[in-house]
Amino acid sequence: MKTKLDKARSVKESETATLQQVTAAREALRAAITRLVRVDKTGLNAAIALAEGENGKEDIYTAKSWDALQEALKEAVADRDILQEAVDKKTSELRKALRELAERTSVLKVALGNAIAREKELKGEAYYTATSWAELQAALKKAKEVQADEAVSQDEVNEATAALREAFEKLKGSDKTGLQAAIDHAKQLEEGAYTENPEGWDAMQAALAEAIAMRDEQPDAAQAEIDEATRKLYAAVFDLDPGTINKNGLNIAIERANGLSDKQDNYTGRQVGQPFRRPSRKRMKCPRRKRQHRKR
Repeated sequence: MKTKLDKARSVKESETATLQQVTAAREALRAAITRLVRVDKTGLNAAIALAEGENGKEDIYTAKSWDALQEALKEAVADRDILQEAVDKKTSELRKALRELAERTSVLKVALGNAIAREKELKGEAYYTATSWAELQAALKKAKEVQADEAVSQDEVNEATAALREAFEKLKGSDKTGLQAAIDHAKQLEEGAYTENPEGWDAMQAALAEAIAMRDEQPDAAQAEIDEATRKLYAAVFDLDPGTINKNGLNIAIERANGLSDKQDNYTGRQVGQPFRRPSRKRMKCPRRKRQHRKR
């Protein structure tokens, strides 16, 4: 219609325009007016004004609701040459985003911080099964991200806290220090020193291979399985020279105790099963009164 209007104005202002040109411009403009489709954008314009009135208030609302409003506003002001149906849809979406603007509320992260602080209690990756350690690290990473996020909701904080606590509960200990000590000891032995016992040497090598496989290929092995592989390797080493004193059980116990030495604050001084004795009390002797005999 704008093109036809410009043409009609040009013909009107022309001093040399013919009757035929005037008639053609008039009819073309009338036809264009007839084809015009009226679009009411009153509601859309009002919604846009309300949304733009929230500019500068981003800190008041949650990031999620603010982003939704900005996206709806961007769509509302774009491509204004549209039909009424599209106008109504944009108006509805923008009003919905305005209604759903949510103000920020104070979020408590104390419990989350306490759960994260338990990381200091961990001894190191080598002391836990691979799967449980990986799950804990993933939960820790998520928890720290939530803790640093200023726009996070209380529900998200609670979920991260619960997930981290669960990961700590599922963390499985797997101390392979004793196994490693047995492997190191076996590797120091030389085959030439045991030429009179080739079968014992082969058995020791098989036990050594099994111990190494337990260390390298079974990251989620139970502690009982690790201890059994350690015991078998020490037993095989002992069988190489039966004249020596078998100290494999003692070695295992010492290595396990060494692993607990840095956790002594977690245990009481009295061992499990040790009887509880009350401190002895010396019985106090009361002085006897001397009997006085009455004279008759």
